[in-house]
Amino acid sequence: LSLGVEPGTERNTESENQLLTQQNGTGPVQRTRGEQNLNVDVKLLSYDGSYRRTWTQHEGRELTANAGGVIIDATVPVMQRQFPEAGTYLPSTRQRLDVVANIQFAQLDYVHPLAAGKGRLEMGLKMEHQSNRGSNSFGATTDSRPNDFQADPVRSLTYTFNQLVPAAYVTVQRPLGHSWSAQAGLRTEYTRNSGAVQGGAGIEQRGSLGQDYLNLFPSATLSRELGKEAGQNRIQLSYARRLDRPNFMQQLPL
Repeated sequence: LSLGVEPGTERNTESENQLLTQQNGTGPVQRTRGEQNLNVDVKLLSYDGSYRRTWTQHEGRELTANAGGVIIDATVPVMQRQFPEAGTYLPSTRQRLDVVANIQFAQLDYVHPLAAGKGRLEMGLKMEHQSNRGSNSFGATTDSRPNDFQADPVRSLTYTFNQLVPAAYVTVQRPLGHSWSAQAGLRTEYTRNSGAVQGGAGIEQRGSLGQDYLNLFPSATLSRELGKEAGQNRIQLSYARRLDRPNFMQQLPL
């Protein structure tokens, strides 16, 4: 049995300046200095635990379990300012991204050797859960209040997202003789997503996210050892079905 906890923090500060020069025909030269400041502040907390059991009287029999998670709290403010030498006032803008993510997982695996060395049976359960909540806030200055950022509700929004994925699998491996072996397995995953977006222009028409679906992932492998020792040289034919899920920002109705 082992347990672990690891806190962490990440900070990043960037500043960028640009000078824009414009001239229309023989008119006066207009210069505008642009400034962008970025400050990233991320706090992390990861934790995990694992357990392993074997049986002396049953060689190859094994039970393992592990669980853990990570909590992420991030703040990313971006400020843009423009300073013309003369002429029309140019507003400054500020965007602030806040997100809190909580990711948890748990897994249980069991390996059982078949009688007389006729292969092995593997099975297990797995659960993954993630919740995200955050906001995207915009603000801008005006000519009457050049140093005061006023909130822009049309461009600001908040969101929540939750995803739960329980899964189970079973795999059987057997030797076929003459250095041949075969393995077949099946994994099933159930996915449930929910989320909502509030605020911002047109958000009311976008609605919320709610979906659930079940997937089956079969796999099969046929292999033959070509060397004198196992794993030295091998020819193998495999089939597997996989799924690449989009991240939560791609699934929300933004």
